Amino acid sequence: MNESQSSQRHMSRRELGELVQTRKYLIQDTPNTQPIATSSSQALRKPPKRKLKDNEHPNYSKKVKLPPACYFRLPSDVDFLHESASMRIAGEDDDQPDDAPKRIRNLWKFTIFDPLHKNQLISLSSLEQPDGRDSKFEAYGNVTAFVESEEDEGQEADLSSPDTVQFVHLSSILSVALDYTKGHSPLYIETQHSWYILQMPSFQYRDFLHEFYLPHRLAQMLISSALANRNLTHRQFIDDYLSKAPVLLDHDVTEIDLKSAVSLIRDVVKDVIIEHPNIQRVPAIKFYLIPQTGSDTPERLRRGLTAKGPGERRVNIDITVLKPENQTPTTVTPLINTLAQKYFRENLRVVAPRPPRDLEKIRERQSARERVHQELLRLIRYCYDRGKCKWKYQKVDSIRNGSKYLRAITVDDVLYKIGDTIIVPIGDDPANPKANPKLKGRDKDMKEEKFSLPLPNEDISMNKSFEDFFWFARIINIDLDLRVVHVQWYNHGNATAMGELSHPQELFLQALCGPVALESIVAKMRVHQLQADIKGRFPDTKDIPYGEYFCKSEYDPQTASFTAIRSEFLLSEIKSDNCAVCHISQMEKELQYPTRIRQEEAITFRGRDFHILDYVLYRSFEDGPGNIGQVTSFVFPQRETSWDPIEVVVRKLGRISSLKRVIPDNEMVDERELFYTEDQPGNYDWIHATSLIQVCHVLAAELRSEQIENWIMHGPEHFYVRYCFPSLDVQYWASKKPIRRRQITICEKCHQKRLKEVESLNEFLTYQQKHPLRALDVFGGSGAFGTALANGSSSNISNSPQTAVHNVCVNEAVQYIVKKNRGVETDDDIPIDRTTGERQIFSLKPGDTDVLVAGFPCQPHSSQNIYKNANDIKTNLILPLLSLVDVLRQRIVVLENVAGFLYCNLMGTQKGRHRVEGGIKQGALKLVIRALIEMGYQVRFSLLQAAHYGVPQGRVRFFLIATLPGTPLPELPQPTHYFPLEGVAPHLRITLTNDRTIEPLQTDRGITLFPLVTVADAIGDLRRFDWEHPAPRNWTIEQRREAERRKEIIPTVPCRVHLPWWGLPEGQSPYQHPVRSRFQIEARIQPPPPDIQHYTRKLPPKTVERVVNINLEPGSDFRGLPAHLSEFQFWNPSSFVAKNRGIKSLYKRLDPNRYFMTTITNISPTAKQSAVIHPFCRRLLTVRELARSQGFPDHFFFYAIDDNIITMVIVALAMRFLGSCPSQ
Repeated sequence: MNESQSSQRHMSRRELGELVQTRKYLIQDTPNTQPIATSSSQALRKPPKRKLKDNEHPNYSKKVKLPPACYFRLPSDVDFLHESASMRIAGEDDDQPDDAPKRIRNLWKFTIFDPLHKNQLISLSSLEQPDGRDSKFEAYGNVTAFVESEEDEGQEADLSSPDTVQFVHLSSILSVALDYTKGHSPLYIETQHSWYILQMPSFQYRDFLHEFYLPHRLAQMLISSALANRNLTHRQFIDDYLSKAPVLLDHDVTEIDLKSAVSLIRDVVKDVIIEHPNIQRVPAIKFYLIPQTGSDTPERLRRGLTAKGPGERRVNIDITVLKPENQTPTTVTPLINTLAQKYFRENLRVVAPRPPRDLEKIRERQSARERVHQELLRLIRYCYDRGKCKWKYQKVDSIRNGSKYLRAITVDDVLYKIGDTIIVPIGDDPANPKANPKLKGRDKDMKEEKFSLPLPNEDISMNKSFEDFFWFARIINIDLDLRVVHVQWYNHGNATAMGELSHPQELFLQALCGPVALESIVAKMRVHQLQADIKGRFPDTKDIPYGEYFCKSEYDPQTASFTAIRSEFLLSEIKSDNCAVCHISQMEKELQYPTRIRQEEAITFRGRDFHILDYVLYRSFEDGPGNIGQVTSFVFPQRETSWDPIEVVVRKLGRISSLKRVIPDNEMVDERELFYTEDQPGNYDWIHATSLIQVCHVLAAELRSEQIENWIMHGPEHFYVRYCFPSLDVQYWASKKPIRRRQITICEKCHQKRLKEVESLNEFLTYQQKHPLRALDVFGGSGAFGTALANGSSSNISNSPQTAVHNVCVNEAVQYIVKKNRGVETDDDIPIDRTTGERQIFSLKPGDTDVLVAGFPCQPHSSQNIYKNANDIKTNLILPLLSLVDVLRQRIVVLENVAGFLYCNLMGTQKGRHRVEGGIKQGALKLVIRALIEMGYQVRFSLLQAAHYGVPQGRVRFFLIATLPGTPLPELPQPTHYFPLEGVAPHLRITLTNDRTIEPLQTDRGITLFPLVTVADAIGDLRRFDWEHPAPRNWTIEQRREAERRKEIIPTVPCRVHLPWWGLPEGQSPYQHPVRSRFQIEARIQPPPPDIQHYTRKLPPKTVERVVNINLEPGSDFRGLPAHLSEFQFWNPSSFVAKNRGIKSLYKRLDPNRYFMTTITNISPTAKQSAVIHPFCRRLLTVRELARSQGFPDHFFFYAIDDNIITMVIVALAMRFLGSCPSQ
């Protein structure tokens, strides 16, 4: 017992309270811990004065001190678990073999204490270096399941369950482990039952962990860096690695910390030399092997950890190569390095020679910065000191005699001409009329405008420039009568989606104009209008002087898209008495109101013409797709000037897909088939013309034929009819009447126009087959992205023989491509195939590929680690991807990622499991846009919901499309399929850091062409089979009889643990019946291979028994299981699942009439997404059924190392995102 504990025993409660208040060490942690803090009596004494501060001593070496004695009390008001062999954490498989290795789990907000000494907080250093007293180490904290693939963490957009947090009191800690050779290897502790990755400690334990972990982390950084760079010097390590080290537990890592860890580093190096003898030749290691004076005082001698953590597990190679320890140095081109080096902690490897530093230019730019700063101060003083503005003009400046418009005007002795760029003080946003109902400067008091400017005597940073205090605008015309200039506004880059990562001298035109009073004009600025050459390259902007600006693109604040400047907006097209922006705005306003087409019984609305006898899609006010009907007449207002709405009378058509309850089993439920209704008053709708959405095209067909299939292929708005029913409310299938072609009336004018469009489309497709676009699919995985684009790419060469597959590191590929194009490559630069180990020689030059597609890895928003490095190294993989674009300059670039990519901050710090603080908000998005804009691309981005395009799964993804000038930037496809709005619309809105919210897609209910694609629509034709019950003796007699009767309809397959998977015997047809939905037709569009991989993964027998016993009712889950099949997560009242029964359901059966939840890699009935039980069968979903949920056709065969096929299917992109509508 130490002195602190002895003195504490004789203190009264009052004295103890006063002591705690005096020390102020009572730390309020989470409601799950109740710490009691104490201190020895000596700690209360006033510390003696020191003549010399520690950091002033010549041999000063900072020693991290432990805080005073502090104790931990297990919470009494929180349900927590005691670790045991049967304990399961939400997301883990419920059963595993007896010989399986220990589980790996995450430990958050943890506290480590000694139960033998009143739960005193204790450092882990005492575990490796016992202090001689009898101690025991236990821990308490939040435990979560360890996810091998972080892809799952960012893709559950439709999962509404809260975080799976479970408090656990761990059993005795046996060891602490750290692999020093891998820079990103976490710190582990081991108990009798599991390994735990130490993530974020509790606030109470933070200093204890910092004291222990800091020297070990420094040793890990040094040794891993030395293994990666054999020429690493001590100074280089400090400058390039230590200076960029992330904050460790709220403490900055400094060179002083490194000096205090010398003895431990020396000890660790001696152990590492045994396995890596060449490391002792690295200069930085040599520096620490040489004994240093004053660094080995006895109190600082510490030994390294001998354990490295859990051994290697069998994992998918695609996941393994993305682990931090397997990453190669991020390789970039000089341009990408210039843009990104400030925002990434990693030292980027530049593949091309860096341009030499031109000191003369640096001095010139600094001098220009000072001149601009002085000019900025002068303009601010001018705004405050100016009186009534003086203006004048000459008669020759009038555009014509008697006109009020001028070509030029002089304001306060400065000549302004049409086309000049002016600046005005920042005020209300002119792009937001609601916030700015008045004219800029004309009807607005100039005093109000001055409030946006600093006072003349205020200090203004040298980093500030004109764009921080003024808006930019281009003069379109000068109105003498009103004494205003009509301007078109610019957006500076920092006011766009790029924010602070934009070029400081770049402006963007926007389609927004308005008047500015002469009194508001402050000065004239020089703006260079840049145009791209035939190859899409813009002139170099490095020679544009600081203080001048340039413009090469438009920006639309409503959609955050960057496009080429329209021809109407070019300087050469400006007319002094006409504004192109006003003209475009007026046309857009007119399109928003239905108007009658003169001399015709027709209207135009939103750019579309609607005639009598047209088939139209119009808005429905119920959940589901839009309504379809045939226009029979228009009801116009009696006077053309009347504001009364135009009404439309439509004869309603029904959808065959809405008749599932009456349609026979042998009939196909086709989303493209409609039916007529009889000519009765109840079958007509009177609607406002504003409810019209688009024209549809309908053909009559007696049978489904090749002609009908060809018709459907040419557009999503193509339908056909075969029957007529009395009304939309069909009670009997037998009430139908066949429709003949002569009974169908159509608008002949629109029909002929559509036929010509189809003919043109066929010509284009024929040309495209002869001259296909050449695509590069980076991070290709199974090839879903390429397949969706070309209907032919693959997970392996056998799926698409014309596709060249290179399984190499993207960083090595960038280095090889750049050097090969420069003619300086060597044999060592040839990338190594990650599967064969052989070097792959290939060639890619600018112009060899037309399209680049990439679903790049980026999960920093879900990756947490102990030193709070929110910038996961996988985030850096976007840099070599952008480097490939920089080198190869494809005409079209399409990028895809999880929705969380939008909120990926750069240079942030982790403040909790789901909280990142600091850094650049949305930094990854901003950097991608900035790089593409810098390369001259047009850019558009949004969130897309896969189910909106015919995928039977809720899956939100981020998409970005970029094209070079000269190549049209396509609009994002509007949803074609209905999807329930339960939380979907907010998911598709993007809020930028400038507080603007964009939503380019229309997600209202009742406006789509087609209904939801359900689970039954997707997999209903695949062969049904059950798992065989592993313990039929546990069934009752009635259950056994029911199982025997069921076997006559649905066969069972044996669940043998020695088999790689479970499915039907070879030779049996994988299909239950012919196709019965449009989705099934597209899935079986080509003859399938002999094996379509219609089999399930295997599970432990106990899990199989639970699955087999789940009720067959849709939505059934574990709550219907018998008592003997209860799992730890079911019966333990402290488990997360038991406390959240109504929120999360394990062992959940799919509803055939709904959709798949977001499919993730961990296909298990106890995973975070546990709705994986077949809607009709007693088993999990098969590989092919999972592939159908992603949109893969049946002829697509998956290859995977170690038969890990399920992971390959799930991490693939939902194919129908881009491949469902060829006409789009």
